[in-house]
Amino acid sequence: MKCVDLILKALWILKKDGLTPRLTVSGSGEMREELKRLTDSLGLAEQVSFESEKTGLELSQLLNAHLVFSSAFLLLMKYSSKTC
Repeated sequence: MKCVDLILKALWILKKDGLTPRLTVSGSGEMREELKRLTDSLGLAEQVSFESEKTGLELSQLLNAHLVFSSAFLLLMKYSSKTC
């Protein structure tokens, strides 16, 4: 899952504080539907979009359209003993 669920939960906390950043999740993994359900249950459907897996130029364009790139998996590997 690459711990996208943690990013969604962080967005939920931010939303409770009046902040509504947007998130784009790119990929087509087996957890996609579960992440969509979590997004809906947290009331984040208007903030989160799901895109198909991108590579090459499409990936570059997607990344360039955002101010922040996050890889929860890499952050957790560096700062936590939790595994995804």
